[in-house]
Amino acid sequence: MIAREDIQSDETFILVPKDLLFTTENVHTCPLLTSITQNFHHCFTHPAQLLSIMLIAEGCDPESHWLPYLDSLPSSYECGLYFDDNICSFLPPYFQQKIQRKKSKARRLFAEVIPIFEAHPILSGHDSSNEKRYERFLWGWCTVMTRSIFFDVERWCPHPQWKLKRNIYALAPFLDGINHTNIECQGNFNIQQQAYCIETGSPIKKGDQVFINYSSHSNGALATEYGFILPNNTPNAAILIPKPSLEGMSVAGETWLHTSGIHPEFKHGWSQTCYLTRDEPSWSLITMMKALLIEKQDEKYLDRILTEETVSKKNEDDVHRYFDQMARQLLVNSQHRSANLQTVINKEGGRLVMQVIQEEEEILKAFIENWQQR
Repeated sequence: MIAREDIQSDETFILVPKDLLFTTENVHTCPLLTSITQNFHHCFTHPAQLLSIMLIAEGCDPESHWLPYLDSLPSSYECGLYFDDNICSFLPPYFQQKIQRKKSKARRLFAEVIPIFEAHPILSGHDSSNEKRYERFLWGWCTVMTRSIFFDVERWCPHPQWKLKRNIYALAPFLDGINHTNIECQGNFNIQQQAYCIETGSPIKKGDQVFINYSSHSNGALATEYGFILPNNTPNAAILIPKPSLEGMSVAGETWLHTSGIHPEFKHGWSQTCYLTRDEPSWSLITMMKALLIEKQDEKYLDRILTEETVSKKNEDDVHRYFDQMARQLLVNSQHRSANLQTVINKEGGRLVMQVIQEEEEILKAFIENWQQR
């Protein structure tokens, strides 16, 4: 999309009227959907699940006024849900686990709507096997999850059974063709105008390409969530660090992390706040490791970590050494995955995963160099 005229900062540059949004409110436009929602509303446990079925149903209706939009959509996607399982094994551990959770969730949500496919064979197309049905559902699900906008307008759900979450998913035909970059913009549903509006946070010159912002994501997240990476994505370049083995770590430090309240995520699972950038570890990660590497004689100084005071010189040296060794081992692991991936790179998602690994290596090399200078 190209700007036809200069757009000022904080100006609304995209406005999509409510009637042009594909939402659960559109179920009344299709007789097949009316039947589904009347008889199978109990099958829907996620708001995007219904939209996925709606997309399939509208595609089966030759009179649907949504067909021009549906015909513009890809027949499959390059996001993590479509990655070959073997390819997934080459991703950094955090993204491996995330994709497996997403695949399990998609399978579970599909299982819940199988009765709808069985009652309405037209949804299955020419092949009524559950695997082919799942392919159609997965296409609808990924369309919603990679291309939808969402906003907080609870009354948009026409039936109480669908008020599962306050965030309402919607597809805005052809708006979803605008590319992502790291710009300032804000979008939400404007009740007064009865339209979805996007305001830019910075000026756009006439003739320039128009972008929107899908939110802050690392390239690993963009690859697995949306199926692309962003060149020069430096502000969001980071490596999520898997939770370390606690064997040999300070029991007192571990207890302190559980009870201090500073890192509740430590108790419930490792967090997205634990990462390395090109320059340094995140504050969450470095404070956790200061606690876990503390010596017994220094345990009385644990609270100094909260105020970013030095616990002891030995603690500082141990933490510095730990991150240097960890980064070097992560780099070796990453290079090993990169070399092995070459043999299967042509499988679904292979080249995208290679780009993620290569960026990971660049971040780790920069971190090691910068960390040594501290």
